[in-house]
Amino acid sequence: GGDHVGFVLDPVEWGGRERAAGPLLRLADARTVRPGHPVD
Repeated sequence: GGDHVGFVLDPVEWGGRERAAGPLLRLADARTVRPGHPVD
């Protein structure tokens, strides 16, 4: 167990704000990221 819990949600609506500098991070993209290790 960790000391906190976070949630990553898919956007309900794309846009409506300034354009993102890069692609959005989706839960499916983050599932393989190991905690404590930077991603290239």
